[in-house]
Amino acid sequence: MKRQRFVCLLCVLIMALSLTDSVAQGLFPSFSNIFTQLPSLSAIVKRRADSEEKLADGRRQVTYNNITSQDFDSFSKYIAEYGCEMVDYSSDALHFTATIRYKDAEFVFDYDFNQYKAVITYPTNANEEKIELATPTPEPTRKPTATPTKAPTKAPTKTPTRRPTATPTKRATARPTATPQRVSLIIPSGGWGTWQKVSSKRIGFKFEVKNMHPSKTVHDFDVIAYTCDEFGKQNSAKDVQNVETKIRPYEKLYSGLIYLPNPSQIYTLHVAIRGVRYTDGSTEYTSDPEFFTWTLKK
Repeated sequence: MKRQRFVCLLCVLIMALSLTDSVAQGLFPSFSNIFTQLPSLSAIVKRRADSEEKLADGRRQVTYNNITSQDFDSFSKYIAEYGCEMVDYSSDALHFTATIRYKDAEFVFDYDFNQYKAVITYPTNANEEKIELATPTPEPTRKPTATPTKAPTKAPTKTPTRRPTATPTKRATARPTATPQRVSLIIPSGGWGTWQKVSSKRIGFKFEVKNMHPSKTVHDFDVIAYTCDEFGKQNSAKDVQNVETKIRPYEKLYSGLIYLPNPSQIYTLHVAIRGVRYTDGSTEYTSDPEFFTWTLKK
């Protein structure tokens, strides 16, 4: 008899718990993401978002202005190290939009290359990581101190001597210097390079490169290369060569060979990446490439 009463009581408790769970789901429709901290762009730019808006569907949208391409690259690397996974993305000459997943939550990152603006849309109940930002201490306003003045002593009036007026000199207005645009394929600082003698008149050289683009695979790229003798005098023309090497995002490997003349007269070799073409057909180009130097040991 006691056993039957126990079974009945257990059934009642199970029904009560089921009812409570369904009521809770009705009152609180989504608990997902509430304990997941999603990465913040403030970790890179060291400042708060310029604006924040809650959308009609409950998502939260934060906007950062004046985000440079360097900030974009740093944030891409940051979310990769954070453990995020890119679910989907689209890209053109003006916008890059990606859906990014971290644990059980997904957020959308949109970057406007033309306006240098980044917009991050966090899901409902998402908990953005907290970044400690230094709050500037306001300086106290100094009150002017009154200085007692003496009444001027009346001096005898003299006829002033007329001095010639100086003609003002027109000063040149300083023009702002444009920040050079870099390509996403870089030569890592301290990267290795190897060379081999191809013939009596030229050598082949390959070097380490790294793709810093968060989502695009390199198809081929253009390099500028020239050589100098042991006295630092340039002894070959700046030659533009195309190198076809497929490089995935954040992958580092050796490039294909480039060819240079006069192996017996080369002491230093100078190489820069000028342009990149990706497998999706998009391109990057810089008019101010950064040269790296290797000293050839023979």
